[in-house]
Order: sequence, then structure tokens, then C-alpha cells
Amino acid sequence: MAGAPDGVALRQIFQLPVPDFQHIALGLCGLWHGGDAAQLEIVADLLSSDAVRLQTGAIATVERWGGDTALTATLTRISPAAETRISALGIDEQRLDVIFDITTPAVERAGLGDGFAVFLRITEWQTEDAVQFPLSALFKRRGDWTVFRAEDGTVTEQIISIGRQNAQFAEVLEGLDAGMQVVTHPNDQLMTGAEIVQRSSLE
Repeated sequence: MAGAPDGVALRQIFQLPVPDFQHIALGLCGLWHGGDAAQLEIVADLLSSDAVRLQTGAIATVERWGGDTALTATLTRISPAAETRISALGIDEQRLDVIFDITTPAVERAGLGDGFAVFLRITEWQTEDAVQFPLSALFKRRGDWTVFRAEDGTVTEQIISIGRQNAQFAEVLEGLDAGMQVVTHPNDQLMTGAEIVQRSSLE
């Protein structure tokens, strides 16, 4: 049809029988779902507790889509309402759809189509200049986050202020500078002034 947008038929929704008007041979007509394969979106099913930390414009890396290189995508829309869905373990979860536009040019993702499965790594937050230390060095002392700072062969208890954190590291806002050494997995007997023994010297 002249003037019709470019696109392809993606899937048939249902079929209806064609009435036998004027004794025309019977056939089938159907309703089809169409779209432009070059303009794909990714719909990610996320826990509401994860989605609430995201903002539009967040960048995601698209992996396991079938190509040799990862693709990039940008978060464009977060569903305003969650619904209860049952997990594979039979647990009720509050989940919602988060929509991403694929920003990698279509020519670099040939073969990726409607309904395909992909794996997303979403960047929740990033900064170019952050001091971070392992969570295994942190402990609470009288309500404050604390580490044992290693310096001149001994340890000193140091109160710090932390910001963002993930499963392994925490961002340090105050109390430690880049390059400082800390004790990981400190035990209850460790205290300020204790001498440091390098593990390599015990082997």
C-alpha cells in the first residue's frame, strides 16, 4: 500500500472465517501484530525493590542475545504499577516492566527479533572518582561504620562515612583516602595498636 510505514508481520493474533458472500470461495482472515524490526525495545521484568532505584536514562549492557559483542540500551520508561507474580520457587513477588530502547545500530544486531531473550546488566549509578573499600573490612562500633586502618606496622580504629555499596564494595565518603590499607575480616580481639603480621610471612 502506498504511504504505508516500513515493517514486517511479527505474529498472528487470531483467525476468523471469511463469510461466504456471493458464493465466493471460503477462506480465513486474521489479525496480525506488525512492527519495525529495526526499532526494538527490551521489556525487563524487575522486582519493584530493584526498579525503584532506577531512573530514566540509565544505561544497560545487553548480553547473551546471540551476537559476538554486547549491545547498549537506555532506560526509557518504568511502569507506574507493579503486580503480584509467582516466582519459580512459588513465592509471591511484586514485579513490574521496565522498558529499554536499544541504542546499538540495527546493522550491528542483525538477527535479533521480536520476543527474543536477552540478558541485561543495568548501571544503577556510576561516578568517575570514588574511593571504595571491601565490605569485609567494615564493622559497626557504637552505631558508626568503622574499619581498622593499617599504617606503620600497626592498626588504628577509624570511623568512616560510606555512600553507595554493592555486594562487595562500599563507597567511602569520609575517613579514608585512596591508597590507604585496611584490615579485612577483623576479629573481635583486634584493637588499636595491634601489630600487623603479613600473611605471607606465616607461610
